[in-house]
Amino acid sequence: MESVSHALAELPPAMPTVLVGFTDSADVVYEGRAGDRATFERTLRTVAPTGDSGGADVASALERARLHLAGLPEQPPFARLLLVTDDLTAPGDLLQAAYDCAHSGITVDVVVLDTSPRAGELAEVIVGVTGGSWEAAPGEGDLGRAISAAGRRAALQSLEAGARPVEVGPASAESVAAEPAPAEPAPAEPADAPAGEAVRAEAEESAGAQPGAGGAAGRGPDAPEQATAAPGGAGDAGGEGAGGEGAGGEEPPGRRRPAPRRVDVTFPVFTLVPTVANGNVERIGESLRTIVPFLEDLTGLRYYPPPTYVTDDTTVTHLRRTCEPDARFTTEDHTGDVPSGALAADEEAAVDRVRALLVTFTEHVLDVGPDTDLVHVRREALGGFAGNVRRYLAGRPTSLDEDSGAGPSFPEPPMIWRQRCAEDFPSFAGLYCELVTRYTDRHIRAHSRNRIDPEVRARLVTELGPRAAAAIERSVGGVVADPPIDQDFRLRLGAALDDLRTMVDARDPVASEFLRSGANVFGVFRYSGGAGRFGRSGMLVPTSAPAVLMGAGALGKVAAALRGDAVLDEPTWERAAAFCELALVHEHTHAAIATGLDEHGARAAAAGTSAWAAGTRLNEALAAWAQAHFYRDNPRMAQECTHYIRSGSHRTWPYRGADILERLYQDGGIEPVRRFIRLLRVTPETAQAEFDLLPAR
Repeated sequence: MESVSHALAELPPAMPTVLVGFTDSADVVYEGRAGDRATFERTLRTVAPTGDSGGADVASALERARLHLAGLPEQPPFARLLLVTDDLTAPGDLLQAAYDCAHSGITVDVVVLDTSPRAGELAEVIVGVTGGSWEAAPGEGDLGRAISAAGRRAALQSLEAGARPVEVGPASAESVAAEPAPAEPAPAEPADAPAGEAVRAEAEESAGAQPGAGGAAGRGPDAPEQATAAPGGAGDAGGEGAGGEGAGGEEPPGRRRPAPRRVDVTFPVFTLVPTVANGNVERIGESLRTIVPFLEDLTGLRYYPPPTYVTDDTTVTHLRRTCEPDARFTTEDHTGDVPSGALAADEEAAVDRVRALLVTFTEHVLDVGPDTDLVHVRREALGGFAGNVRRYLAGRPTSLDEDSGAGPSFPEPPMIWRQRCAEDFPSFAGLYCELVTRYTDRHIRAHSRNRIDPEVRARLVTELGPRAAAAIERSVGGVVADPPIDQDFRLRLGAALDDLRTMVDARDPVASEFLRSGANVFGVFRYSGGAGRFGRSGMLVPTSAPAVLMGAGALGKVAAALRGDAVLDEPTWERAAAFCELALVHEHTHAAIATGLDEHGARAAAAGTSAWAAGTRLNEALAAWAQAHFYRDNPRMAQECTHYIRSGSHRTWPYRGADILERLYQDGGIEPVRRFIRLLRVTPETAQAEFDLLPAR
């Protein structure tokens, strides 16, 4: 009882407080204000264990507290629940109850009297989902200290929020869940008031509580703004649904996503290929423990992921060709030429103009002296250079290994050329343009010497007569009539090359290693149908239900592509695993948008219908943005996601729309992104039309 009094002493007297007592059932036993300590303590003395099940149903206690809060006529600005129990070893639907609390914007702190490792693991599950903190209290002194610390955290949160929250005070018959009650408007204590500073200092010093597990470190009592329920939607104290991002976008620009949280749940992953190593299947299951709660935080939906099947690569790649816009960007054909219309009209015109001028250059500039690079310049002028320019402008990798249109008479380009073209194409383009203009100038000087301009010859005929003019003409080697390469050609070539170099230099250099490795082609989500028509193991995937399919050879093939040969060192293997996880995030984002449950328990209304395809471009933009958001705090992977997003233009590469979503997120937090998800789930055509009106950068 003394520990409860200490906790109440830490709270503002006017703070509404609710007490829920439970063993195998849970009931509200007190509802009042923190300042009414006498009544509160009398209630505690009358509380006695009920039921004879022998185990405390913590899940029921959390659910009872959540329902009580949901039934209040006026919702508080935030809610914090303190769970005090000596039994977490029979959790029931503990994770489900924790999820429900998180979606209702309730932060749960736990004080557990049991010091067993299992109790600690379960406490970590609860606070990992809800964003609270937990602490073991094996002795009476420990219990009082832990409960007092929880009270100080609630008081600090009240000060930070500038409002009186509903707070749950601890009490116990056998176990007790305490829940906040609605706040009446009351002036917040001034930030500079001595009492307020004392509460703040004491709360900040009470760092003995354990933060949430699985990536939730740092989401403890020092981040109260992330425990505020989002207005008008399902808040989530573990991610964007709560606090800064979910509460109307008050977080300043340059926002950071809270660390991904991990849930201790096993999601269905089935391998249909006997040769797949168990470690690869386990890696997918382990990734889903972070990906699933991340997607719930992002979408604001309840996501029960469909099964993930590890199947043969043939099934996956064939399915992707019908449902993924980037399916044509495989390892083999990604460096091929860009399809017509992929570039903007002015870019297409500039490339075509240079291509035509280089054809003339190749036909007439044949010999400008020994020991030159002319043969290599002419080789690329046959089409290779213009093709690489188009690939670079489209955000595709560049390479001199592609077919340039040159015959076998042309030798292979020097290795230094190949390296510069692949690694720094703007530099290569500048060098190449300089060589073209240099050899053009040499040709003009060499072939205009001892030549008579047609106008000069006409004047000679007029002044000296035909015979004299013919004799002079023979003496200097003849008249060049309309030479294809002259000063006029030189001016047109220089202007065209300058325009092209300006476009190349202005384009952000993009080389998506994710695309070049082919990692993106090893995953696919399908709502129904199609899996059994291709590879052998695809026949085993049910076609009447949603499923995410991952290629069995993904990890090894991606690692080999990154390495360039069959020798796989550890860093390469880890990077390949990260790329495979990137594909997993992408496909499960599609699945969450289509199958996630809203507040009414309904999936996307348009999913599985012919109308769903109308929102494909927005759907892909959301999946690409989710990848970047997932790795926001990982600089290397975040850069890779950016490269992938910018690997094409807005007109032909729907993933480029993720740039627009990122701008919406930076300006207004997660809610503008969620709005497009909700609209897409109901009316894809309207959502796509509205998204297309947003300006691209």
